[in-house]
Amino acid sequence: QQYPYVSRYVGGKWYDGDVIYSKYPLTKIKHTVYPWSFSHVSIEYNNKNIDFALIHTSAPVSQYFFNMRNEQLADLSDLMTEYYNTKKDQNIILLWDFNITPRSYYYTSFDKTMKSLWLSNITTQLSTTQYDTQYFPYTRCHEQAPYLCSHIDHMRSNNKNISLEKITIPWSDHYGFIGNI
Repeated sequence: QQYPYVSRYVGGKWYDGDVIYSKYPLTKIKHTVYPWSFSHVSIEYNNKNIDFALIHTSAPVSQYFFNMRNEQLADLSDLMTEYYNTKKDQNIILLWDFNITPRSYYYTSFDKTMKSLWLSNITTQLSTTQYDTQYFPYTRCHEQAPYLCSHIDHMRSNNKNISLEKITIPWSDHYGFIGNI
């Protein structure tokens, strides 16, 4: 009830997707990038627009999905470059399950594109630990070996005043984040 505005994307197989809840009205921005889509909304608050994209690329669990993820990253890079070059005065937030770590060659390539759009990884204060600005904190740990963790979820923004708290989502294999923009 505190978040009456909702944007929901359900994937083609009906078992994947995302949801964005907002206290303020939101406008959906439609994109279709073969072979996937994602949630992209604009939220207006205090005469400011916040452009918010929630993206989930394919998990590289096979050669086919590895290639698909890399193709999605390339398509997303092109789309965001074209779209955000005209939106630099807005608050922009890209949040996603990238299914890729910052150590990957493919991440490095995408990172260059994001930096050219002034979208950098945010610093996140979680509990008492300040994380390095280069990396989003670990958000995915192996079920049978919880000491094997990685940061495959990422947030990019041109707003460095975002505060987040890491939360556990019981039905998800990833941590969630809640915070103020």
